[in-house]
Amino acid sequence: MNNHFRLKYFIGYFLFLPLFFTCKPKKELSKKELKDLIDEVYTTEQILAKLKENEFKFDGLSIKATVEYNANGKKNSFKSTLRIKNDSAIWVSVTPLMGIEVARALITPDTVLVIDRIHSTYFAGNFNYINKIFNVDLDFKMLQSLMIGNSIEFEENEKIFSQIDKHMFFLGTTKKRRVKKAIKKDKESKLKDDNQSIWLDPESFKIKELFITDHRSEQSLRAVYSEHQKLEEQFFPVKMRFFISSNQNAYLGVEFSKITLESDLNMPFSIPEKYEPVEIK
Repeated sequence: MNNHFRLKYFIGYFLFLPLFFTCKPKKELSKKELKDLIDEVYTTEQILAKLKENEFKFDGLSIKATVEYNANGKKNSFKSTLRIKNDSAIWVSVTPLMGIEVARALITPDTVLVIDRIHSTYFAGNFNYINKIFNVDLDFKMLQSLMIGNSIEFEENEKIFSQIDKHMFFLGTTKKRRVKKAIKKDKESKLKDDNQSIWLDPESFKIKELFITDHRSEQSLRAVYSEHQKLEEQFFPVKMRFFISSNQNAYLGVEFSKITLESDLNMPFSIPEKYEPVEIK
């Protein structure tokens, strides 16, 4: 395997690392309890306002995680440390072998830097370059939101539908029925437009499931968030599953073991002099 191919896989981990204290599963609401909650929220605008009001807010986060990654029949798992400065930087250290770091990444709105310590190489690029390589369409804000279970902004003046589905609130730019068929990969129900759909817990208004699709490139990303932990009066999803459908399907499972709110984060990153740059074409 050449350096180009090795480093491409490392960057793939970080790009989708959208990155668990365990809580007891919450009892599902009865139909009457759900109806009482629904009666309190009447409009799509009110549900959207509740979603934004209950999104996770922070200056800095330090996280320990276990990650499972499966692409093209090849499975990988590794330990990871993540540090996130809100809207500024994401720092990742990968340590699959007895605490020995094998890779490190620093992602900002403008740059993506990755060090491969196994092969003494590094990659320096940006989101546009990464999106082209992996046939996706993400920016820093979207990646950060996926990692913490927040929503991705709907387009201004976009028509948004709201419904009730399986004891949850549904918000989407396409009606629920068509979205659910698309998730099941019904060939007769492919979405004709770019779509974002969200399923919300009716009590906490935290995202339980998110589905994004781009019909032009036939790409989709489905994220499932569970076992929300209370962290300083806010709720944070401590288990995440990502299903990526593109020219290369992939699955990413993330489980957090420690989450700490920190305003002052250290993000050391330096490229050793002897490391060779890798250009991904």
